[in-house]
Amino acid sequence: MHDILYTAFPGPHPADRILRVLEALEHPMDRAIESASRYPMDLIEQSDRYLVEIDAPGVTADQVRIEFHDNRVTIEIKRELPVHAGRVLQRERASDSAKRVLILSNLAEAGHEASITNGVLIVSLRKKGQEKPKESVIQVKVQENPAK
Repeated sequence: MHDILYTAFPGPHPADRILRVLEALEHPMDRAIESASRYPMDLIEQSDRYLVEIDAPGVTADQVRIEFHDNRVTIEIKRELPVHAGRVLQRERASDSAKRVLILSNLAEAGHEASITNGVLIVSLRKKGQEKPKESVIQVKVQENPAK
């Protein structure tokens, strides 16, 4: 029965247009999921802080922006690939960006820290009672490979 229905319409089946519209609506969400999967994250609660660990290979400190306001922490990564002289013969890497927003209760007003070590972004968010002077942007520090 379906074969007859498909052959009864000249050109593309009318349902194909509906499927294209539905696919177009899915793309923004696909990009958000894809962005999060490129930079997988762990959130760990400790007695005095939350630790956020994000795999971010090839990302430098100046490509990360972390903002803190109330109990909302926004982590943005914008990775730009270097421009090379000459013709690129094969490209499998791409410039990309990702944004993660965490809403955590019981966060201190300040005293948060961030660093990148061996391609892992580590953000330490202090809980209340562990405050340092107030700041709204968390500076990311680059640490050399730790001695083993």
